[in-house]
Amino acid sequence: RIHHSVKRSEHDTNYGFALSWWDRIFGTYTVNPTEGHEDMKVGLQWQDERPNRLAWSLSLPFRK
Repeated sequence: RIHHSVKRSEHDTNYGFALSWWDRIFGTYTVNPTEGHEDMKVGLQWQDERPNRLAWSLSLPFRK
């Protein structure tokens, strides 16, 4: 859940889907969000309509 935080320092953590040891090895594991789990805000600040377009979504892995 922390991976979905609006704070960049939190959403750049906890990448491991089922195995948190990957995050522990690479130093990207976060136990608790700074505002706590109940008050943590989730979402994307930059979100717009681009992800709704199929061509944009399919080209995303090939961008820098």
